[in-house]
Amino acid sequence: MLRSLFYRTFLCLCIGSVGAVWGAGSAPAEELFQKGLSAYQNKQYAEARESFQKLLDLGATEGTVSVAVMHNLALSALQLDQKAFALALWRKALAVEPEYAPARRGRDMLEGKMQMRTLERDGMGLWMHRTLESMSIYELLWLTAFTLAVTGGLGLRYLGVRRNALEAELPLPPFPVVAVVVGFLLVFCLSLAGLKVRDSMSARATVIADKVSARALPTDDGVGLFEIAAGSEVLVRRRQEGWTQVQSGDGGSGWVRDAEILITAGR
Repeated sequence: MLRSLFYRTFLCLCIGSVGAVWGAGSAPAEELFQKGLSAYQNKQYAEARESFQKLLDLGATEGTVSVAVMHNLALSALQLDQKAFALALWRKALAVEPEYAPARRGRDMLEGKMQMRTLERDGMGLWMHRTLESMSIYELLWLTAFTLAVTGGLGLRYLGVRRNALEAELPLPPFPVVAVVVGFLLVFCLSLAGLKVRDSMSARATVIADKVSARALPTDDGVGLFEIAAGSEVLVRRRQEGWTQVQSGDGGSGWVRDAEILITAGR
């Protein structure tokens, strides 16, 4: 089943990756992609990982991040049994493009396989995060604007009819139930938009090293406070000279080396 997932998603996305790479008009990028593709098809996964990593670094340098490249790199890393790194890449891809289905399938598969607890410890928090993850801020703003327009239109119409009824001494119009319902939807959309902004501003990272010890100070001599398992998602608080202060889902805070984590979302 896993092998089928690897090859099916990899081969289906090769076309998209080629388009993203060729679209930039970069000969080195095209060469790296072809090299990575050939290595993966020949089961030379270490060479494929190296090529896709260079391709991803090249895209980051040029300011263009390809989720397809991240996905292919994750597949190569997974074949090398680097599960935490692959999981981090899929989480990062979803932060860039929430509707990218192959990354979502890969992330969900690995989180289940590794029995990895998410950053949100309660079911409601996880549901809210995944809901916000699947929607862009532009979609939420559009829904907010639409419900605002509908609420305003219905409200003004009701007030106009009510005023005319009062002037003509006629029975008042019925209570505007629809306007009130849409008004509640407006408040809900505004709340989601606010939560989306807050969520997008919170930097997240995934632990890619084994048995990371969060230290009290950003030095090797710092006292180890607690351990964080590979694949765990953490919040990023601040960064300092090769070290990052992170917060676990349990609320514990400590310093880890930059090389031990991969920033997947936020600043």
